[in-house]
Amino acid sequence: MTQTRILEIRFRNPLPFALIPAFRGAVASESGFKNILFHNHIDTGYRYRYPLIQYKRIGGCPALICINDGVDEVYEFFRKRKQSVFLNGHHYPLDIGDISLRTWRIDRQYFRHRYFMSNWMALNQVNYQRFKILKSEEDRIELLEGILAGNIKSMGKGLGIWFERPPEVKIHPRPEFRNGKFKNKNVILFHVEFSCNVSIPNYLGLGKGVSTGYGVLHHLKKEERLDTSIKAMA
Repeated sequence: MTQTRILEIRFRNPLPFALIPAFRGAVASESGFKNILFHNHIDTGYRYRYPLIQYKRIGGCPALICINDGVDEVYEFFRKRKQSVFLNGHHYPLDIGDISLRTWRIDRQYFRHRYFMSNWMALNQVNYQRFKILKSEEDRIELLEGILAGNIKSMGKGLGIWFERPPEVKIHPRPEFRNGKFKNKNVILFHVEFSCNVSIPNYLGLGKGVSTGYGVLHHLKKEERLDTSIKAMA
């Protein structure tokens, strides 16, 4: 199984979650359009591949999660000693608070890992209609488990990792959800705690909008409980 390289860069200055897309745009603008991994667009439109540079909000501050080729791309960006980016009419200092590089084996295992995922956009238009029609909580959770397993499989495919069998996913407590906006469209955002037999690195994204901080994964220890309230993850 291939080792996945992951570079995590955290910045010191706070930024609201709502400004993470603008932060992404500011960094991508500084890097230049030719550096595709920063913005995941090509001349003909959106590049439909798993993003290798993802923009997050961790501890109230923006962060970059860079994967495989994204590690090399972001190194070139900072090698130019960029001190700030132009964000919403102001200079935002790129003051790095913490940086770490690690490798991770993303593969199926014989035991389950526990995760919490915030602001997960699980439902496309078709699945949204199915979700509304289903009346029982059990049926809705079963639908979400199938979607989540598909998201994990798609992530693996985007990183060159193929699972011989579908990931086994189990959502535990009742998921919380709220209405939100994504690209000026109404969406449902889920906060879910689940277990899965696939080992996934901390802070990687699943589902839609992963490049701008949606569907962020957090590892949970066996005895650990995160504050999963809607207010805490806003």
